[in-house]
Amino acid sequence: MIESCVEESISDELRHSLQRSLALAHLQSGSLQRWSWPNAAASSRPNAAILMPFYSSADDQNRLLLTRRARHLRRHAGQMSFPGGVAEPDDADLLQTAIRETEEETGIRDRYIEPLGKLGEMITISGYRLHVYVAWLRNGFEIRPDPNEVEAVYLTDAARALHPQTFHWQQRETPAGMVQMPELQLEQQRVWGITAIIIWHLSTLLSGLDRT
Repeated sequence: MIESCVEESISDELRHSLQRSLALAHLQSGSLQRWSWPNAAASSRPNAAILMPFYSSADDQNRLLLTRRARHLRRHAGQMSFPGGVAEPDDADLLQTAIRETEEETGIRDRYIEPLGKLGEMITISGYRLHVYVAWLRNGFEIRPDPNEVEAVYLTDAARALHPQTFHWQQRETPAGMVQMPELQLEQQRVWGITAIIIWHLSTLLSGLDRT
């Protein structure tokens, strides 16, 4: 499947809003960390990185790309997620980890990925230090998901995904106790856990709700 961006002017508003919000995230470097798991494994804290890819589609809509993980995977099978994974020794940095994993999982070549900035980092329940990056996909990219890792790719309406009223809150039992966490429905799929937290965090920055 091939998706192409339309004229640059269609994407300017969202792209500029994302860049401003990521600059704010840089000033509030600990903001996303408040979602870290206090009881997560603390021994090694290996690094992992994910990418939130945005683009403007041929139907003049800004889109956010998510994946659903393959159901045979050992961890988080069948869950909605962003492309990403654990850092490897040959990666130049953690942004390169996120870009490499995106290419491996979705088939989108790195030359079509324009990094916009880092949203932040947090400690996951499994003890990874997760680094979150945002990117824009340039015109002409092709999606060829790896079935060993990705069951489906979803190209959802970015405006809806990032609207604060799209979210609802659920009490969830975790190793850290009962925690109220955001959830949302996108493309008839339930988005929860770290993926929903990351989308919520970016939503608060874009809407000006995050003043911490």
